[in-house]
Amino acid sequence: MNLNSAIAKIHDRLDNIGFPDHNIQLELGKVVNVDCDVINLEQMMSHLVINSVASNGTCVKIRTQDNKVHIIDNGTGIPESIKNMVFKKGFSTKGTPGNGLYITRQLARKNKAKVNFIRINGETIFTIILNWK
Repeated sequence: MNLNSAIAKIHDRLDNIGFPDHNIQLELGKVVNVDCDVINLEQMMSHLVINSVASNGTCVKIRTQDNKVHIIDNGTGIPESIKNMVFKKGFSTKGTPGNGLYITRQLARKNKAKVNFIRINGETIFTIILNWK
């Protein structure tokens, strides 16, 4: 699958959902063809973007690079004390069922991909690392 083409279509669908007061930017970089089910990728992206919007930031960026998709937000971040729990089924800090990041990790594994995150320079960056095709 052409990663940039798939991400652009997913971005358009997410943009149509509408997130008032949030700017979802798309930054397409140089990429390779990847091996991933496009429906699974859309589900992963949806969960990560929704979480980014819920983080109280004002800007969400979707950036592609090589075989990676980065979801970047300028929200409140993930406290150090819960970093090891965010991908656990049922874990939530917002009173939701807490399945979004758990499902994202399961879909990544199903596609032999990885998902991780870091907090750097006031931004939280979730990265989906896909297999090259």
